[in-house]
Amino acid sequence: MARRSVIVSNPAYQRSTITSAQTYKEEYEVDVDVVGSPSQERLAGTSVQVPCRSSKVGSHQFETSITQVLPPKRSRKGPAPKLFGSERCSICNSKATGFHYNVLSCEGCKNFFRRAIIKGLIYHCKTGKQVCPVDFDYRPRCQWCRLNKCMSMGMRSEYINRTKKQNQSVASKQLPERVQNLLANVRRSWEAATEGVEKPTFQSYLSGASQCSEDFDELQGIEKMRLDFFLEMAFFKTKRIIKFMNFLPGVHKLSRDMRIWLFKESLAESMVMFNSTTYNPSFDKKNGGKEAVVRWLDGEWRSKTDFFKCGLRQEMVEPMFDIWNRIEGLKIDKSVCAILMVLILLNPDRANIPEKIRSEVPQVYTIQEQYIEALQIYFEKKYRNKSGVYLGKTLDILTRLRNISETSLSKQLAQLQKMECQMPYLLARLFSYDNSIDIISTSKRSQH
Repeated sequence: MARRSVIVSNPAYQRSTITSAQTYKEEYEVDVDVVGSPSQERLAGTSVQVPCRSSKVGSHQFETSITQVLPPKRSRKGPAPKLFGSERCSICNSKATGFHYNVLSCEGCKNFFRRAIIKGLIYHCKTGKQVCPVDFDYRPRCQWCRLNKCMSMGMRSEYINRTKKQNQSVASKQLPERVQNLLANVRRSWEAATEGVEKPTFQSYLSGASQCSEDFDELQGIEKMRLDFFLEMAFFKTKRIIKFMNFLPGVHKLSRDMRIWLFKESLAESMVMFNSTTYNPSFDKKNGGKEAVVRWLDGEWRSKTDFFKCGLRQEMVEPMFDIWNRIEGLKIDKSVCAILMVLILLNPDRANIPEKIRSEVPQVYTIQEQYIEALQIYFEKKYRNKSGVYLGKTLDILTRLRNISETSLSKQLAQLQKMECQMPYLLARLFSYDNSIDIISTSKRSQH
């Protein structure tokens, strides 16, 4: 290729740096800042003759000319620019934590975008107008508009795929020690919460509902007794979930108000997840055939019909059994169940976050991120090439649980109020959204 010289003026206020100089015949590396000169792209691949400042040798002055072929322009490398602490998320305008997938954003929007891409979720605008506001308070309300804004602001899915390819080699190695320790700790906490149930303790405050339990299918007109029985079991399991949450590493670094708010917002979802451990999709019926059932704390197996008899609505019961069936179909082990419960409990991506705890949201995401990473590495080790499929189906369970909480819970609570049932003390306080309850000591309190 023919070479051509480009003469670039070099006033005194402009900079010319020669990093290597032995003779004028050698190649030199030059960094040139020139006002009004052709751009670096136009100069790429051309010879540049740069008159340098004069140097005195004895009584003589001379100027050295050098020839250098500028390399093609390269994209910027290195870490993203340092944040000053006042930057806002480009998607929801909350506090930004860095450049994620090419966009300045917060942890919440980063995680939301990654989950949506990994699982290949298809959302629909709830209003149909596709112009829903996507700010800190409203972002959980329309996932379609939120994902659309992530993409319009420049988030790129190939960055997620690139990270995934870099981590594919992990599947052929042993789990990192930190992941092993995290899984072991959360699994022990899960086993203590789900398997440490003492039947005599439970029966001690169920004596009033014992007759209801014994003649559950025969008695008529005792819907309220059945509901009381169901609520007592819910109260018992709620205390177990609190126990599990308090054993999680990092949780006690959060303020009391944040822990209470997280637990209240996730109560319905965590209760459904807790009951998945006693689900049987093909229980033998007395009159032949199979049916899906759940074992209650009295040791009896209950079907959908029994849930309806307790006053639960169909739009609440059907999704519950669907989720339990999906968990059973995936053959999820205790470690994965435990991590899913953690992701349910430590999920601040909800509407109406109290102002006094908003500053702790990034801290919650930091804790949550450890478990998401552990789950991904665990699946890559266990399922290898199919890890993405299993991860997507597993995380889809969280989305379905969230739908129960957002669409069915309020209607269910309204129906319970109409039935004038007496909720146990803990459940009444939790569903009343009263922040005066302490989730650390609450397991020691009850109302009969």
